[in-house]
Amino acid sequence: MFRVHNLEFEVYESDDCIKIIPHAENQKDLKTLPITHIDLKNDGKETNLRVSYKIRKIDQGGPYLLMIFCVFILIGAIAFYIYKEQTLALLFLGIFVAFFGTFWAKMQTGYFDYVSQIRKYLKDKAMAK
Repeated sequence: MFRVHNLEFEVYESDDCIKIIPHAENQKDLKTLPITHIDLKNDGKETNLRVSYKIRKIDQGGPYLLMIFCVFILIGAIAFYIYKEQTLALLFLGIFVAFFGTFWAKMQTGYFDYVSQIRKYLKDKAMAK
């Protein structure tokens, strides 16, 4: 049995693809997780494995809003810098760094960690055969 962040998974086949959907309804600390798509292509000699990830629709609103907020803060910092308001430009740049840094750290411990563990597991299983 394989576990990532102590999550349960729903695995099913759809359109010549295996989909792995994490269930994080009972998790309080982990929110943004991808749906894993595994495509198997057989060309007669060997089977090629292609893995792709797509953020769950229920999870995508928060990161998108935060990224839009960060872009507007960064645009504000650039505008203040152009209009010679260095103090406000530095303040806005600091706000941008704080929000984006926190966002990136959360993504590293959730989404990106999940993706890397799934890839590592699949690579280990493929090499074992």
